[in-house]
Amino acid sequence: MKVTLEIPDQVARALPDDLAGEPRRLLLELACGLYAARKLTHAQAAELAGLDRLDFQQELGLREIPIHYTSEDLAHDIAG
Repeated sequence: MKVTLEIPDQVARALPDDLAGEPRRLLLELACGLYAARKLTHAQAAELAGLDRLDFQQELGLREIPIHYTSEDLAHDIAG
């Protein structure tokens, strides 16, 4: 699915210079926020950000966002 977001001019002007006009950076910020809010899994958020899981995990670390990993996640990983 392709989604187009329209950002109001006033909001766009308020974005920091490193985000203004940088759709990939905005996607990364969105992915980190949705992951932190537990709306996306690690894999889903990494895909949204256009990063592999390790690079996305490093971005989370830079933002001091904890990794969500439950006992159910462990059981799923072990089961393969």
